[in-house]
Amino acid sequence: MKKNQTSDSQPVKVLILYYSLSAQTSGLVHRLGAGLEGQGVHLVCERLQPLVPGKFPIGTVPATLVMMLLTFLRVRMPIQPLPPVCWEDYDLIVLA
Repeated sequence: MKKNQTSDSQPVKVLILYYSLSAQTSGLVHRLGAGLEGQGVHLVCERLQPLVPGKFPIGTVPATLVMMLLTFLRVRMPIQPLPPVCWEDYDLIVLA
């Protein structure tokens, strides 16, 4: 059995769920995904979409401080429902 296959000879399935405010995370995730696909992994990448889109660049120092405080306090941000492909069975799920 090859490293990139499951015990029943199916390719390894990987789901990457990510959020990117400034597109930096998006670039890293797509580079990671390209490497996985190069190894024969079946890859699904889905970007988490907030109900209220964030603004970037943030704009002011007070707005930046508010965002930092909300992050520190772990205030939840509601997101759009995930597409059906995200509810399939995966061998690995990466949150980025």
